[in-house]
Amino acid sequence: MTTNDLDLTSYDEVTFEFIFVSNGFDNGEDFWLQYSTGGGYNTVAQYVAGTTFNNGTYYQSTIVIPGPFTGNTSFRLRCDASANNDQVYIDNVVITGCKNGSSACLADPDVTERLESEKVLSNINLYPNPTSDVLNIDLELTQEANVEFMVIDMTGKSVFVRSLSSNEGSNKMSFDMNDLPAGIYMMNVISGKEMITKRFIIQR
Repeated sequence: MTTNDLDLTSYDEVTFEFIFVSNGFDNGEDFWLQYSTGGGYNTVAQYVAGTTFNNGTYYQSTIVIPGPFTGNTSFRLRCDASANNDQVYIDNVVITGCKNGSSACLADPDVTERLESEKVLSNINLYPNPTSDVLNIDLELTQEANVEFMVIDMTGKSVFVRSLSSNEGSNKMSFDMNDLPAGIYMMNVISGKEMITKRFIIQR
């Protein structure tokens, strides 16, 4: 699935949200969210069967992508399909952009409002990014919930998992990243069937 070219030159940050359910994926098979600003595609989120999702379960995913963007930015969801009829069904795709400190909707506002009302994960900030040792997380929840923090490396392997019971409102936590080598990682923050993915870098 690929969008048309979008003029996002005035946006500092874009949030890509969608709901998905899979069928026929073996453990380790995956699909990705990618975007292009006119050249090749960059992978910004990876979904791995048996690690970040299971067949037959509906998930809501939110990915925050920092700019800059161009006048011909496009997004695509690409499946690493095998010969055994892998299927992933995508629905309720909502793209929102942030410019000059305020949000501006780029898609159906009714869908955005409904998704917002269903969210437990309200706001997530990772810092410092890049980090050399400790990764701090500020997390806003709309209600008390169990939250799983899963770090995925660029091969799709889960390299760090923590589960915490978090309170409604503001939560702050710190995770030691010293055991992980330098590189680019995805932090999946999961509550129930809701998942927000943010990319971070470890530098030594």
